[in-house]
Amino acid sequence: MKSNILLKNKYCCKCLHNNKLKNYFMINNHPYCYNHASLTFNKYIIIIQKFYRAYKCKRYIKIYKKLPADLQYKIKEKINYNHNTYKLYNKLQYIIINKSTILYNNDSITIDQISNLYTLFYKYFNTIHLSYLKYYFMMGKKLQLFNYKILYPELYYFYMDPLYLKIDEESISFDNIYNCSNIINNFIIYYIHRSNIN
Repeated sequence: MKSNILLKNKYCCKCLHNNKLKNYFMINNHPYCYNHASLTFNKYIIIIQKFYRAYKCKRYIKIYKKLPADLQYKIKEKINYNHNTYKLYNKLQYIIINKSTILYNNDSITIDQISNLYTLFYKYFNTIHLSYLKYYFMMGKKLQLFNYKILYPELYYFYMDPLYLKIDEESISFDNIYNCSNIINNFIIYYIHRSNIN
């Protein structure tokens, strides 16, 4: 098979119904348009690629088998580390996001639950996807307003968000609110710093 050459303004040998001038590939002295060239020759290209990938993989395995056992172990450990780290991060994100459903699924939540949740967000910041963090960042701002309203009632005027009605009033104490406010504030500052939000 001759090499493919892209030429202009000829008719495709397969396009019998459409006689428009177009770009074509010259393969074995026959002009093919892009569609017919890919339909006719793609299966052969895929087979060649498949065999080349198998050859390349087998070549690496031959080299790998000749290595000493300690180097083999290090290579295997590196491959497994990347794979296992990815799986671990996904699992951690799944667990944290499931725990965070208390903010919008439960009828009542305590200040301690909110503190624990934002502690997890702060601790595992790098493992959680940014879109989730942005949502909890916005929710954290609302919770900060609530905390400031409790701590300084004469300074803050705010509307009653539905989230505020879920917070259990019996769990509110000065220490809890102060602790929760610090934790959420740390998370917000860290989020702004990491995502460069002004």
